[in-house]
Amino acid sequence: MSDCGFNETVDVPKSKFLEPIYGTANSNFREFMAPGIILSIIFFMSVALTGSAFITERKEGMLKRTLVSGVTTGEIITAHMLTQYVTMAGQTLLVLVVMIWAFNVTIEGSTCLAVLLTLAQGTCGMAYGFLISCVCTEERNAIQMALGSFYPNLLLSGVVWPFESMPLLVRQMAAYLPQTMACEAMRSIFSRGWSFTHPKVWSGFAVSIGWSGVFWILALILAKSKKK
Repeated sequence: MSDCGFNETVDVPKSKFLEPIYGTANSNFREFMAPGIILSIIFFMSVALTGSAFITERKEGMLKRTLVSGVTTGEIITAHMLTQYVTMAGQTLLVLVVMIWAFNVTIEGSTCLAVLLTLAQGTCGMAYGFLISCVCTEERNAIQMALGSFYPNLLLSGVVWPFESMPLLVRQMAAYLPQTMACEAMRSIFSRGWSFTHPKVWSGFAVSIGWSGVFWILALILAKSKKK
């Protein structure tokens, strides 16, 4: 009562803690961080897969030879994403196995839904990596740009610091980041066991797919502009 600024002598009904509706009563910080850490690892590992794709081909002259042969820029980006998708799927499987079995992180909801959301974030990371490779002309610049976006995304997306405790202005900006809604959706699947029909879950998928489309279109525009 004193901590809340009320009179200590006021008699209030004693609180009774019942069983939680979602999750467990003895949840820890590991369970809070695990969903966001999984998505962050897959997102930035996917960025690393495609972050230098165009840069290497452009420097070696392979990109021009491919374009002269009649292949379009969109087909090149799509082919890169399809070939790298196998590697990203393996990374997703490895990260989830380590988190579930080694770190003993429980999933109250659908494991299949968690895998699909992780793959959606991986696709978003690959699209962002292609955008970086279209913006930068050197590998070191691409690495610096990827690393420069890693920590702001990690801190502002609710992975480490709770989204609800951020200042209002920061919260309004962080809500539009690619991983904010996805982290909340993953946490809802892991801790609350919510299905795809819940707004917080399907909105995470929608944001991931939307940002993937935005990154892919920007990469396509930049690649075509540099081709001219």
